[in-house]
Amino acid sequence: MIGIDDIDRWNVGDIEAVFNVCAAQQEHCDNQATQLRNLSTFSTWDGDSAAAAERSVGRTRVDLTQHGEKVGAIARAASAAAAKVQAIKDNLQRLRAEAAVKMFAIDNDGTVRSILQTVMTVEAANEREADRAALQVLVNQLLINAEEADDALAAAIQAADGEIRPENLPATAFDGSYHGKYGVTSLGMPEYPDGSLTEAETRNYYTEAEKRLKALNETLAKSDLPVEQRARIAQDLRNEIRTKARDLMADRGLAAQLFKQEPNKSMDELIEHKATKYGMNREQALEDIIRSSSESRGSVNAAYGVDPDNPKLPDPREVESRMSARAGPADAVPEGGRGALRVIGKAALPAALAYEVYDGYTQVKDGTESIPEAAGSGTGAVAGAWAGAEYGALVGAYGGPVGIAAGAVIGGLAGGLLGGHAGKQLGGLFD
Repeated sequence: MIGIDDIDRWNVGDIEAVFNVCAAQQEHCDNQATQLRNLSTFSTWDGDSAAAAERSVGRTRVDLTQHGEKVGAIARAASAAAAKVQAIKDNLQRLRAEAAVKMFAIDNDGTVRSILQTVMTVEAANEREADRAALQVLVNQLLINAEEADDALAAAIQAADGEIRPENLPATAFDGSYHGKYGVTSLGMPEYPDGSLTEAETRNYYTEAEKRLKALNETLAKSDLPVEQRARIAQDLRNEIRTKARDLMADRGLAAQLFKQEPNKSMDELIEHKATKYGMNREQALEDIIRSSSESRGSVNAAYGVDPDNPKLPDPREVESRMSARAGPADAVPEGGRGALRVIGKAALPAALAYEVYDGYTQVKDGTESIPEAAGSGTGAVAGAWAGAEYGALVGAYGGPVGIAAGAVIGGLAGGLLGGHAGKQLGGLFD
């Protein structure tokens, strides 16, 4: 997680240095490829030497062009990262200045808190809390952008180091803009794994998020944020809620259909729509965007039995448990049960050890095995049986509880015998 102090340590000049190096390399490659393309040295030659020279020059030119394209991709990613980092640092400076004027502090984890020590009326306290909430939402936006910039910069560095191919850089690595994301965490929504909720659970999640967005809109209305900024926050959060709800749906086909049929709209698109359809001016459209951001179709709520005034969020622990149950047959047996079944396999350990001790005694007595070899054989049997029981149980897990027990027993015996043989060879080195 990126903290405020991480943003302070970022140096745009260092990132721009990467861009300058890569851009210079790309320019050099482009110039060399152009010169080779225009080279006329071999134009008067004939025969095999002329053909070979032409092929060699062609290959070199292609190599230079491809290398130039790769370093060019890294340069573009570095340039985008530098632009975004600079925007983040500028916004942090602005938010700090605003916080200082209003007697707020921004902690390293992004928490905005009041540092004003005074007695005030209830109305004044509510207005102050509204200003704090407005600043908190903007700090949340800052940290979301910082996380994205850090990921993009990491990708550019990996490409420069050769860890990933430049052509595999994500599209986000080339986006240097400062996004209008505020995060559903601004609404205090619980976390669920993607693809984990039924349609009814998803609708309850969506309706609860709308309810909390409405409360946030009412709080921000008491702050000194201009209406345009409040409308932008409301619309961007509404889009994030819709996207998150669709990501949570277990029915991925229906989610894909909703993304296609009902895509998110930008604030500018909504303003134009409201002006065209309802004749609203810009101020009216902005107020209506705020109002409608926390309202959805009652018919859909009714279809899923959702009470918009009291939506029921699923228990995150129950959802996690349900997802774990889908993970596979190995997870059908509780961890404690798997541990107990492995113990069965370790019953093979004394059998393997007894065999190796008896065999070692006999071999030493007959003179066919030395004492170090016998000791190594016994030690190897213990270690091999133990490890064999563990790995046998792991493989046997695909056959359920019986498979775990059988795998542990077979693995324990096999591991003991193989370990004893290896131990004997090792012990022989000390003769």
